[in-house]
Amino acid sequence: MLAKDQLLLKMTKGGFPFNEFTEQPITFGPSYRFKKDTNDYDYKRLPAFTDRVLTSGRSEKNHEVLNYESNFDVKWGDHKPVFAQIEVRELAIKQGEAYAEQSTSHCCLL
Repeated sequence: MLAKDQLLLKMTKGGFPFNEFTEQPITFGPSYRFKKDTNDYDYKRLPAFTDRVLTSGRSEKNHEVLNYESNFDVKWGDHKPVFAQIEVRELAIKQGEAYAEQSTSHCCLL
């Protein structure tokens, strides 16, 4: 299913706007479309990876994705939540020198 994923195909080809974004490997099942409030896929439409977390940054030095997954225990509506836990590093630029790490923080995106 991922071999024909529209977003991954577009990102692989590069070009605006996806040349600035990356996504961690998907290790969970499609997050859409479920019969409302269940864990059963609704085959009126093909299951799909519609819920995603993309990261942006010209350098991977400014963040690290620690966890990227979906929660199939949640049974609200016809989507399953997808989340990423990301460590974000604050970088300082010193004139004529490489980036130096100042501090880190964690965030979780849903």
